[in-house]
Amino acid sequence: MSEYFLSPPDIPLYHYTGIEALLGMASNRELWVGNIHYMNDSEELTHAVDMLQDHLSFRISECDVKDGRRSMFLRAFSRWVENESWEPQRHNLYIFSLSEQPSLLSQWRSYTPHGKGVSIGFSPALLRKLQEINGCHLAKCIYTCCEKENLFDQLIETLQAKLGKKGAEHLKNYSKCALALREETQYIIRTLALIKHEAFSEEREWRLISESEPNAHFDLSLAEFRPGASMLMPYLKWKLPDDEWLFDSILLGPTPHPCLAIASLRALALKYRLTTQVQESQIPYRVW
Repeated sequence: MSEYFLSPPDIPLYHYTGIEALLGMASNRELWVGNIHYMNDSEELTHAVDMLQDHLSFRISECDVKDGRRSMFLRAFSRWVENESWEPQRHNLYIFSLSEQPSLLSQWRSYTPHGKGVSIGFSPALLRKLQEINGCHLAKCIYTCCEKENLFDQLIETLQAKLGKKGAEHLKNYSKCALALREETQYIIRTLALIKHEAFSEEREWRLISESEPNAHFDLSLAEFRPGASMLMPYLKWKLPDDEWLFDSILLGPTPHPCLAIASLRALALKYRLTTQVQESQIPYRVW
């Protein structure tokens, strides 16, 4: 499974946000990391759970009846997935999204405030530091059915091996198997966080995913909150390093006053030593 939680690629990755968020990053050296249940994709996580359930049903149907341990484990895992609560009160994983695309129209439309958007380039070196400082994991999202099936198969094999190391009884006794699976909850959820609906494939998303923090994950009241379009949005604060020239680049999105906007954005970047590379997007998208 380690192959899915990767070192940074050899190219920058880009985070789309607004100038207010950029100001917070500059002045406080913090990232605000969103809760997986409150993202733009309304089927986030539930899509992955449904696909995993279907995959387990298929693997159960083709399992050799003579392999009692395998059959029992697959059935126990399937029942655990079916019975587990996937509501926002539980499994509150936190994610910071990035894209391989520095200027994508759908990203400007979906993830930045109209006329006030920026695309911030995170270098491979910065991504490594973020993982070290905040104990998070970097992973590339998966979109195709084939990739998802491979991921599920590796998850199944890894979990069965983990339970086998705990003792043979964990693969013979259902209740012990279910209890051992519950202890792997955060590992399972973190893996499922890689699954994205194929409709979002053009985003070519990577994710910084929070480490297992049981208190923050299981209790929304331990998060910070900000106002969203229709509800309060829970988030965690992650630290940014104190390095000068923090970002690889900043790209200004479509805006009604580009000359004024680019001048003040460059001044901000120099004042806080964020980057020397501040440019304007050339996408002809009018939102005013």
